[in-house]
This record gives sequence, structure tokens and C-alpha cells, in this order.
Amino acid sequence: MNQRLTVFLSSNILMLTLITGIGTRLPAIGARIKVDTQSAIAPASALQGALRNIDATQKSIWRMEDSTSRLNYQEAERLLNQLTTLIFIVGLSLGLIISFLLDRTIRDNQRLRVATQELERLANLDGLTQIANLRCFEAHLQQEWVRAVREKKSLTLILCDVDHFRVYNETYGHQAGDDCLRQLALIFSRTAKRPGDLAARYGGEEFAIILPNTSTSGGIVVARSIQESVAQLQLPHRDSDEGAAVSLSFGVATVVPGQELSPAILTELSDRALYTAKERGRNQIVCSGQNLGLGDRSESL
Repeated sequence: MNQRLTVFLSSNILMLTLITGIGTRLPAIGARIKVDTQSAIAPASALQGALRNIDATQKSIWRMEDSTSRLNYQEAERLLNQLTTLIFIVGLSLGLIISFLLDRTIRDNQRLRVATQELERLANLDGLTQIANLRCFEAHLQQEWVRAVREKKSLTLILCDVDHFRVYNETYGHQAGDDCLRQLALIFSRTAKRPGDLAARYGGEEFAIILPNTSTSGGIVVARSIQESVAQLQLPHRDSDEGAAVSLSFGVATVVPGQELSPAILTELSDRALYTAKERGRNQIVCSGQNLGLGDRSESL
């Protein structure tokens, strides 16, 4: 038993010695660990500071970039506004210039159209009597002839001549003769009332009236109306064999135009009838004995 106690005490003494030794050395080891820890913490703190500096720098750079971007955007927006204003001003100016040019062109075209119409009117008017001239008469006769062929309707032409007009001029002078023709032309123009009718100065002291869609009897009615109106004027003509006033001789012809005929046939028939009226003593109305296309319905006076 003593031996066991001795071994136990020896073991415990050895353990106490080891613990005591470790205990005496712990402060030194702790100090060393502290130093080592502080040495390790110092670089870590420096790294964190550097990272914070980098982050701050990056944020500063971002703020600078953001500020620069805002400045660039504002500058671009300002330039865009200036460009838009410039484009608006230029567009407005061009619009005004184009509008002015268009308005001027339209007015010039209107003037040109009016001038052209006036020239055409003057080209188709007889200078003395201001009714249609021979050129206009021929064009209108051709036009109505074509229409009558298409519609298969009659066309009547009246030719008339002032009786003894040469003697009238010699007696009263050319000035009085011109005035006489003007008064007669006024009667003719008033008689040709319908849209297709045309009164014209055929030449010298001769007049003509085109009467579309008119029968021979209708032509006679028109001729008598003119004859009565002239008689009412009582234009003095003391050297006339037909009385003391100006009178007219009439030739009336009517045809229903066909493809095989031409307007010249109507003019020829009217002229023959007028010649017959003069041969019979003037101051009368004669109808052509050849009223083509009307069958046997010919009339004469």
C-alpha cells in the first residue's frame, strides 16, 4: 500500500510540475500570440482602408461621370432645341416663300387665262358689229352639224342681205352705213336667244343665223321676227325701191344632216334662196326648194 501511495504521489507531482511550468509560460505565449495577432490585424486594416479609398475613388469617379453625362445631355438637349428652332424658322420661311410664289403663279395663270379668253373672244367677234364673225360662224356651223348628225335632228340656216346697201352708203355716208349695220346686228343678236343659236356677220352687209333643231317653218318665224324689228327701226333709205326705210332679204334652208352631206350644202341652199329673194324684188323671205332630209315638206315664200 505504501508503494501504491508513493507511485500516486509521484505521478501527481509530475503533473503539477508540468502544469506549473505551462502556467509560468502562459503570459509569454499570450504576449507572443497578441503580438502576432496585432501584426496580422495591421495589414488587414490597411487593406480595408485601401479598399475604402478605392470605393470612395470609384464613387467619386462615378459622380464625375454622372455629372459629365448630365452636362453632355443638357448640352445635347440645348443643341437639339436650337436645331429644332432653326428648322422651324427655315420651314416657315420656305412655306411663306412657296405660298407667295404659288399665289403669284395662280394670279399670273388667271390673268393669262383671262387674256387668252379675251383674245379668243376678240378673234371670234366682228370688229364693227360686235357679233360673231365669219370665222366663228364656220366653226359653230361645223359643231352644230356634227351634233345634228349624232342626234338626227334638223338644222336651219338663215342668210340675209341689206337691200341696196351700196346706195345707202353713197347717200348717207359710210359712217351712217356702219351705224345701220350695228343696229341690225343688235336685232340679230337679240333674236338668237337659245344656247345653240348664233347670229353672225357673214360679210359686208350680209348676216346669218344658225338655228339648231329648228324646222323650216321655225326658220320662217325667226326671219319674219327680224323683218318686223327692222321695219320698226324706220331707218331712212329714200333711194330704196322697196320703200323709204331700210329692208332685208332672207334666204332660209333646213336639212337633217347625214354622214354623206357637209355643212357647205346648207350654206349653198340658203344662199340660193337669198338670191331668189333678191330676184323677186327684195324685202322678202324665200325658203330653199330643196330641204334635204325633210321629205316633201319644202316651203317657199
